[in-house]
Amino acid sequence: MVYLRLMNRAMPDMKLVLRYAQRMQRMTRRMARHIYNLRQYERRELLRYDPNVRRRVHDDLGGKVAMVLWERRRREAKVMQSAARAQDTYPEAPRPSFDRPAKPYPRKTPCKWKPKTDRFGHYRLAVIKTGKLASKSKRTKPKKTDVKRRYEMRQLPLEVTPDELRPNHQFSSGYSPPPDGGYPPSGHSPPIDRPPI
Repeated sequence: MVYLRLMNRAMPDMKLVLRYAQRMQRMTRRMARHIYNLRQYERRELLRYDPNVRRRVHDDLGGKVAMVLWERRRREAKVMQSAARAQDTYPEAPRPSFDRPAKPYPRKTPCKWKPKTDRFGHYRLAVIKTGKLASKSKRTKPKKTDVKRRYEMRQLPLEVTPDELRPNHQFSSGYSPPPDGGYPPSGHSPPIDRPPI
C-alpha cells in the first residue's frame, strides 16, 4: 500500500505532460516556418544583389530560350484570362478545347513530374496561372490510407520571373568621371560669330 502511494506521488500528471508536448510541437513548427521564410528571403536577396548567381540561375533554367517561351506563355495566359472575363455574346455556342477548363479526374498514381530547377534546387521559373485547371475545392480528393502523419520540412524552390534574372547594368567601378574641361562636346563645332544683318 505504501509502495502504491509513493508511485502515485512520483508519477507526473500525464495530461500536463501531453499539454506541454503539444505546446512544444506547435512552437517547433512555428520556428521551422520562420526559418523557412528567412531562407527564402535570403535567397531572393542573394539573387537580387549578386550578378554571378543571377547569371548561373539564368543559364541553369534554360537560358534565353526558356525565358522567351515563359514570356510568351504568360502573354497567352493574360489574353485567355481577359477573354474569359469578357461577356460572352454567344453563351450557347460550343467553346473551343483551349477555352474550356480541364475536367477534374482522380489521380491513380502519384505525380512524378518535378519542375526544372537550378543545379542546387533553390530556384525555378514562376508558375503561370491560366485558369484552365479546376479549383482545388472541385477536385476529387484521394482516399486517405492509415499512414502515420510524418512532418518533414521541404525546401520548395523559390519562384522567379525572367525580369528578376535580367542582368543589372548599373555598374560602378568606384572611380569618378574626369572633370569637365570646358571643351565643346565631340562632334560639334563651336558657334560661328556672324555680324547682325
